[in-house]
Amino acid sequence: MHILKNYVLLPLERMFNQFFSVQTMKKVFMSLAVVAVMVAAASCGNNAAKKAEEAAQAKADSVRVADSLAAAQAAADTTCCAGADSTSCTSCTSAE
Repeated sequence: MHILKNYVLLPLERMFNQFFSVQTMKKVFMSLAVVAVMVAAASCGNNAAKKAEEAAQAKADSVRVADSLAAAQAAADTTCCAGADSTSCTSCTSAE
């Protein structure tokens, strides 16, 4: 047991203590903290610009849909009573 302790365990303990000293561990933890802060800052990115772009796109889409609905309604109004007299078409009489 004496040989194992003096020639195996103590040298391993010295190597471990030298490698994992307090100063080394401080450096490791500070490096990890810096990396974590950088990742957090990078993930916050340009969300405001993306949201503004999405809002502008949504507004343009809603205007496009409203225009197409208005055009479809106008086309339906002009073709509704094209072949019939105005008394047989209820939508033409209600509009007058």
